[in-house]
Amino acid sequence: MTATLSARAETGDAVARAISLKQIEFELAMASADIVSEGFESSVRAACAACGLTFLFNLPVFDDPDAQRVAAAAWQEADDASPQFAFVTLDRDGAAVAVSAQCTCLDHGAAVALAWYDLIETAR
Repeated sequence: MTATLSARAETGDAVARAISLKQIEFELAMASADIVSEGFESSVRAACAACGLTFLFNLPVFDDPDAQRVAAAAWQEADDASPQFAFVTLDRDGAAVAVSAQCTCLDHGAAVALAWYDLIETAR
């Protein structure tokens, strides 16, 4: 299994400082997951549980030749802070994942994640 982590060094210092420790912790948990034997959703859910994140969804991706599924996780740094999101993309071969703060393979991915997060938080 191959994991691709966020490219902090290539994007500049301002973006590097904006990435939270929760994001890094989640990326490391996903990098150590065995998605081939455990399955994609199970691996993402386990990483969320280990890091204290909320699992939001696991959806198929239809219009991206490089990805077959995308999952989302969310967390809040403080009670009055806006939620932050991490998107996990499963490649077409089903052997590698990429973790990013941006969702490029699903139209309106961030809006869908925010809506799911609001719904889950309202239900709690």
